[in-house]
Amino acid sequence: MAYLALAEGPINPANLDDLVGAPATDAAWQAARHLLVRDYQGAWSIFHNSFRLFLRAQTGLRHGLTDEAAVRRRYAELADTHFTRSVVAAWFALLPPRAVVELELLLGAEIHVPDDMHLCFRDGFGKVRE
Repeated sequence: MAYLALAEGPINPANLDDLVGAPATDAAWQAARHLLVRDYQGAWSIFHNSFRLFLRAQTGLRHGLTDEAAVRRRYAELADTHFTRSVVAAWFALLPPRAVVELELLLGAEIHVPDDMHLCFRDGFGKVRE
């Protein structure tokens, strides 16, 4: 559920299998299928953004304290998977360009992005700007 909470779009269950293993993906489905929405391609997302944000905060805790290292590691693992391409393909009209999605994941993982890399950034209202 932590990976679903970090993602800002649907994730194919097969990609979750690559991240956490099939037994963990199956357990997440069994425990929380009522909280998930499946898109037309079978990819999962959390039913409401406010609940996704709540889960992101809760799954980022360890012993009641925020575990920044675990959150950065999960962002990096999401950025390394190929799910980002499937998200953009499935939600092309709704999501920003792939580079922006990957940048958000990399920044969440606090991985250095080269200065000469041309990327778009979203302002505080979610609009894409150069």
